[in-house]
Amino acid sequence: MVNLSKKKTTVTITILLVIMSFCFLYYKVIKKSVEDDIEHLAMLAEQGNAEAQTDLGLAYGNGNGVKKDYEKAMYWYKKSATQGYAQAQFNLGLYYEHGWGAAKNIQTAIKWYTKAAEQKMVNAQVNLGTLYVTTTGAERNYLEGKKWLLRAAEQNNTVAMNNLGQMYVHGLGTEKDNAQAEKWYLRAVALGSMSARNSLGAFYGKGLGSHPEDLEKVLPLVEASACQGYVQAQMNLASFYMENDGEAPIDYKKSYAWYYTAYINGSLNSQDELNLLTSKMSGKELVVAKEMAAEYSHKYRASPVEDDIYKSQTECRYP
Repeated sequence: MVNLSKKKTTVTITILLVIMSFCFLYYKVIKKSVEDDIEHLAMLAEQGNAEAQTDLGLAYGNGNGVKKDYEKAMYWYKKSATQGYAQAQFNLGLYYEHGWGAAKNIQTAIKWYTKAAEQKMVNAQVNLGTLYVTTTGAERNYLEGKKWLLRAAEQNNTVAMNNLGQMYVHGLGTEKDNAQAEKWYLRAVALGSMSARNSLGAFYGKGLGSHPEDLEKVLPLVEASACQGYVQAQMNLASFYMENDGEAPIDYKKSYAWYYTAYINGSLNSQDELNLLTSKMSGKELVVAKEMAAEYSHKYRASPVEDDIYKSQTECRYP
């Protein structure tokens, strides 16, 4: 039976502590030329159109047709947000949470996220709930975090479902309850969540499932998550194939391919492991490993936008 939790390497399959806070920013398809569109947006924004103000803020924030300028982006977001426009309120929360265009301010981020969340904006509910749970300051509030994550989960948001599972596993603001954790993981997995697939794999790998055969589901779950482009799952697989307790043959080439894929997808932590694996393989093995790495990194890229359901169920299906 496969148990990926028994790892001796520094990279292990762990149940991540509610860290997925996605940066969802509204984007409109530009039908006219960029210059004309910016000029038109600016005219509408000056006239007080809240949607145009938000779109203009986005243009400044991303540098679309204008020089990137976070301060100007915030200026227009505030104009729109004070009119009650939820998307602008959400974007302001995002800016204050990350310190874009102004000093980082968690209290102010919570204020704006809350305004958008109260309008039933699911992405704001996710970020608000996650922020309440993960912040290290006085603003940490597990009960509020759980409340908002539940509201987002009721709208079938898989990030919220995964994070609720984490809360029940770790007993954050609630009693530890493995049955509840599994319930939320399974609901998210059924909807195609790559984060929940990895979390459920870790959950089963630690022997927390309710059935003996759950251990056999660990590797397929993590592989399905890695296939979707989830970097943590890719790191977990790479670690597993480099060293395990006999659950599967050690495969340095496959380990190299997964570490390289994780590196291409943004994990700088994999560089040392790639160097170590290079020293463990012969020249011929390394050639094959690099060929596999090129194939994997092409097929299993992370999403260019923050999306917990990146690829189709048929492409990265969990049986």
